[in-house]
Amino acid sequence: MPTPSEHINQWKRNRKLLLSEALVDYPEWRITVAFYCAVHAVEALLAARALPRFQDHAGRNRFLGDQGNKLLQIWHSYKPLFDASHDARYACPDAARRFPPAVQKQLIQACLQHIEGAVIAAIPVPRAEFPLIEVHATTGKITLKNLEAPETTP
Repeated sequence: MPTPSEHINQWKRNRKLLLSEALVDYPEWRITVAFYCAVHAVEALLAARALPRFQDHAGRNRFLGDQGNKLLQIWHSYKPLFDASHDARYACPDAARRFPPAVQKQLIQACLQHIEGAVIAAIPVPRAEFPLIEVHATTGKITLKNLEAPETTP
């Protein structure tokens, strides 16, 4: 099974693709890539905490959705991304229309970032390596929010 750092590296690679211009005209793939960012963030957390690991979505979904575990907060953001990614991959004729910019904003800026924030708070991952993503609600344009403190002049 991959190590926490291997999952973190894949999470970063997926995030780089998510932010690329290549996906602008393919919202169904943007949502799918956002979901796989979440998968690797969650798997990094599971690996770092020596929790059960999964090679299939069904097992991971059961584990995250279990009322008895401490990751239920993640599940509430993970499940909408999982469902949207599934629709994006299999609801062929409508896939692109199902994910207008406002929906992308909710799924990426709210759901994905909630998952990322929870993982970053739980394991030692530098926050600066995962700047906040902003999705414009009407154009779908993605920008990163600078997390560094502004420079002060003497």
